[in-house]
Amino acid sequence: MSRPRKAPNERRDARLAAPRLTGAELAFVEEQAAVAGLDLAEFVRRRVLGRKVAPARAAADDRLILEINRVGVNLNQIARSLNSDRPERADLAVALAHLEGVLSKVADDGS
Repeated sequence: MSRPRKAPNERRDARLAAPRLTGAELAFVEEQAAVAGLDLAEFVRRRVLGRKVAPARAAADDRLILEINRVGVNLNQIARSLNSDRPERADLAVALAHLEGVLSKVADDGS
């Protein structure tokens, strides 16, 4: 199944003449586009239109976010357990051990 056609006002059919750059300037722009995880045309389009271009997140950042999310889930489970009248001690010990392991990984990677 093909992609639906864009409305006439959404088509990118107008061209902007590219400025002349030195080799070093072009290399710098290409490097910035690569850091942002964008192709050169998309990078230039965003910059010309005044949009922010953030660096692409590294895979390590994604893994760290996943681990921090897991810690948050564990903390939520701990809080729910402690707020009930009968905390599950075995589950609490496992969650705390996992939390300590994740935090030690983060501390080791940060140094």
